[in-house]
Amino acid sequence: MNLLATRGVLRRGAAAVQEHAAEGGPPDLGEMLMHHLSDSNVIEFGFLGWSWERELPVWEPLFSLGPVTVDLSPTKHSVFMFLAAILLLLVLCLALLWIDEYVLGHQAA
Repeated sequence: MNLLATRGVLRRGAAAVQEHAAEGGPPDLGEMLMHHLSDSNVIEFGFLGWSWERELPVWEPLFSLGPVTVDLSPTKHSVFMFLAAILLLLVLCLALLWIDEYVLGHQAA
């Protein structure tokens, strides 16, 4: 990251802190962390001032069993777990190909 981009990020962060302080008090670290860690139906990406936000579909619940409702709508956590599983599968497949070719000495047909 170049120096100008870093300076812009720090300036925007300082402006956000000052804006929050003007609203009445110091920044609430717990609220800021929970905002990013809590599950939701919205996926948001942000990097160096660029942001993208997409709302995930909400499906009808499958059934209710007493106070428990079974809802299989995708959430932010489930989407990222699915992406992590695909990445892990890709890395393991490449590792198996490397082991087969270089460690065991088999040639691909």
